[in-house]
Amino acid sequence: MIFMNLLQIDLANRKQVRDFLSLPARIYRDIPQWVPPLAGDERLRLDPKRYPFYKQSAAAFILAYQDGIPVGRLAVLDNRLYNEHNQEKTAFFYKMHRTYKKEL
Repeated sequence: MIFMNLLQIDLANRKQVRDFLSLPARIYRDIPQWVPPLAGDERLRLDPKRYPFYKQSAAAFILAYQDGIPVGRLAVLDNRLYNEHNQEKTAFFYKMHRTYKKEL
């Protein structure tokens, strides 16, 4: 059985943010078709003071660690304007990436 630790990252913690942002490059590095997103754009999306989405909404960023190594990530978005307009309570999942490692 494989065990992982899940951590909601603290956006003020540089190591956690770096782990979150660098994970896709580590996962897809051997796939020639993969085009990485612009680093500045990715960092901006994690900045609640500067990114416009956060004026009306919220997000949580989750990292999965296995043996101290980041192996997955997820962003959970609460788009309040969407929910108000549609009279819903819907969360959106975004930036889902994980490594694929067969259990030994």
